[in-house]
Amino acid sequence: LPEAARALLAWHFDNTDAQSVESGAHWNNPRSLAVLRGLGFTVTGSSRKFVRPQRREVEHIEMRLTRAAFEATGGGRS
Repeated sequence: LPEAARALLAWHFDNTDAQSVESGAHWNNPRSLAVLRGLGFTVTGSSRKFVRPQRREVEHIEMRLTRAAFEATGGGRS
């Protein structure tokens, strides 16, 4: 999954003028948070989101990856 995400981010930054991408995961999903951190995303805040299967709100960690941070980690290039 990280390789596919890195390829998608590389395509996005190579083909758009966007300077950042936003994503996030629930606070209790350490694997997703680790993937995002490994791609260079940093925490920008948190919010509460309703999760239908759980029928309750849970904390959602908001994250952002800037073009500069992605390029600093080698971007999509091996």
